[in-house]
Amino acid sequence: MEKNIIVTGANRGIGRAIVEKFALNKCNIWACARTRNNDFEGYIQKLAEQNNIWIKPIYFDLIDQDAIKEAMKQIIAEKKDIDILVNNAGVNMYNLFQMTKIADAKRLFEIDYFAPFQIMQFVLKRMTKQKSGCIINLSSIAALDAHSGDAVYGSAKAALLTLSKAIATEVGHLGIRVNVVAPGPVETEMIKNNISKIGNQIVSNSIMGRLATTEEIANVVYYLSSDEASFINGQVIRVDGGIK
Repeated sequence: MEKNIIVTGANRGIGRAIVEKFALNKCNIWACARTRNNDFEGYIQKLAEQNNIWIKPIYFDLIDQDAIKEAMKQIIAEKKDIDILVNNAGVNMYNLFQMTKIADAKRLFEIDYFAPFQIMQFVLKRMTKQKSGCIINLSSIAALDAHSGDAVYGSAKAALLTLSKAIATEVGHLGIRVNVVAPGPVETEMIKNNISKIGNQIVSNSIMGRLATTEEIANVVYYLSSDEASFINGQVIRVDGGIK
């Protein structure tokens, strides 16, 4: 593929699998994470050397708008094309609505909705000049299927989903595509923590009787960003293995 890509939440889980998938396909990567980590930097350095690409770690906290601004300005100042943006980073919350504090709900929206909102505004300035680009936002089936305990998380992911589809209608004529991947339960620490709270219902609800792997989600993200998906725009792709 040989393109330049920004990935948020690149240091673990789905984000790390996305970084590896694109690196193996010769893409250069700005790998965004919240805090500096020597193990992560060693990992991406080795991955870059093995695939003859560059991977640059970019650190910022998604709840800090000024930090996001500085990080995006740092990337844009390199004057390289930004071919792909993957907004993957996010946090979860499993809590009954009446038990949820407004401060906690606002924090989740800052990270899961307003952070990708702000990042897209910066990146779209470059993509508009290029008259090309692809944005993939990671939402969740919680945005599509309402369940007890998902009121806040599902609402934030639904807002991101609707935002993505609206942006696609605004920039599609410029050669820019915006799509959404809505995973079901995935083998990540975030989901494992939820399973510990509500038992194995998450697994038993799947037709396939298991969680998705992070690599399976990364494969869908990669396909949507490839030339093979050049006419897919403004869509939501469920990746849940079939939910009963």
